[in-house]
Amino acid sequence: MAAQGPVLADGSNLTSLPATGTSKRDGLWDSIKAIAVLRVIAWHTWGWAPLSWFGAMPAMFLASGALLAPSLARDGYALTLRNRLKRLMIPYWVYAGTCIIWMVAHGWHPTTAELLRWLVPVLDPTGPERFAMLWVPLWYLRAYIWMLIASPLLLRGSRRGWLVPALLLVTGSLLPDSTPLVVGDMVTYSAFVVAGMIISSRGLPSIRLCTALGISTAAALGIGLATGTIPLVVNTTYGATALAGVATSALLLSLRTPLRQLSSGRVGAPVTWIGSRALSIYLWQGFGLAVAAGWIWSTDWPRIAKTVAAGFVVFGVTLLLAEALGKVEDLAARRPPKRSHPIILIVFLSLVILISLTNIPTRADGTPVIASGAAILRNAQRVTEGPPPSTLSRPLVDPGLIVRRSQLWRVAEEFVSTHEDDLAAASSETFEFSVRTN
Repeated sequence: MAAQGPVLADGSNLTSLPATGTSKRDGLWDSIKAIAVLRVIAWHTWGWAPLSWFGAMPAMFLASGALLAPSLARDGYALTLRNRLKRLMIPYWVYAGTCIIWMVAHGWHPTTAELLRWLVPVLDPTGPERFAMLWVPLWYLRAYIWMLIASPLLLRGSRRGWLVPALLLVTGSLLPDSTPLVVGDMVTYSAFVVAGMIISSRGLPSIRLCTALGISTAAALGIGLATGTIPLVVNTTYGATALAGVATSALLLSLRTPLRQLSSGRVGAPVTWIGSRALSIYLWQGFGLAVAAGWIWSTDWPRIAKTVAAGFVVFGVTLLLAEALGKVEDLAARRPPKRSHPIILIVFLSLVILISLTNIPTRADGTPVIASGAAILRNAQRVTEGPPPSTLSRPLVDPGLIVRRSQLWRVAEEFVSTHEDDLAAASSETFEFSVRTN
């Protein structure tokens, strides 16, 4: 009897799938990607610490692994790498070219090395701190490219079962603060890619197991937050990021039935659209954040008004740009682009004018007044200068105080009173305290 390849969750053989673009796509992954990318934008917009407790990027990499494994088995490494890089790089180059032109028009004088980073983002693209919202989130593309390059090794690791992602998570949690971002991200997030590959070959774990794992890791995260062993912004350590990622991914998988219904029910069309446009949405959020920085956060409106208005602006600009420019993503993926309503073209041209007129206000020292969301500036410093020693695992408040009072509202009170000046100056930002942006 001929040997059969790995079996998918629906019982089909991994090596007998139809050609690219014709295989049945599990709506679960579209729903997970849609939820994750919207959470990312919300975090970048407002920077509220509880948003970081939802491990969006681990969930994104989990979905990527689940979708990547069948392609590798069906098409082989070389063809998969070429197709995936084409689908990734063409939309990215459109975005990168727009960013470079916009930043140069606003006074940036890039070096050859900086331009090369933008051309081939195997290292983090960089630019002026003033425009950090455009380039700091691109760490995700850098990490994903390295995942693609290493995908044969990751696929081989997935065949050894759940021990491999567990070891990767433990290793990532033990990395010292001085670890370069490229290495730390690769170790930590590859665990979720491998987990997705395992799911694609062995099927989804039982709902009961996912629920138990999700609740137990969420409880561990909550205890860590309450005792101060985990900072309120969990993105500041790889260990906390991994813990939040496991909790989030497991709970999402335990909700597989409603999530599949979400991608096929009344709201199925927008969920599927967001899932298919996840890359464009992730990229063009940078200009949504820039518009909010120049036109909303810099005003003297009441904080609640700025918070609400920034949400409408960031999400509105991002989704409209993704709709107008997402055709590039369709062409790169060899999908027939759908014709947009003429009103989209009119709105798009209006956004081009608005963006061209946007100016990011700066302080006397040249740093931006705001970063349109969470820890963009701190992460920008980490990208350009490397991780400062002994900062990644530092709690935001005194753990002894938490143990003595044992009340989370006391933690919030301590945090606000300690950093009142920073919060007042930066509106709703937390960029002084976080080094991750997703």
